[in-house]
Amino acid sequence: MNEYNNMDEAMKFEAEKKKRKDGVKKSINGCPLDQLELVREIIDVVDINIVTCGECGSVVLHSLGDAEITCPYCGFFSDISDFPDFLYD
Repeated sequence: MNEYNNMDEAMKFEAEKKKRKDGVKKSINGCPLDQLELVREIIDVVDINIVTCGECGSVVLHSLGDAEITCPYCGFFSDISDFPDFLYD
């Protein structure tokens, strides 16, 4: 038995599903572009950066003025060059 009351409902459902699929923006490193834009806006407003720990891979937030970072999860302490950006183009 059809889960739709009529063919019009089925066609509307399929059209909406296609619209959602077609409406998905491309991504960078698995992150949708709209999410990436939001992250960049947050970084600009609060002067933080989102990086990954060079030792354990955890996500770490740090002030843009920091020269060195300590991972709050594993205690790894190093220059910011050892903490790659979480998102990058």
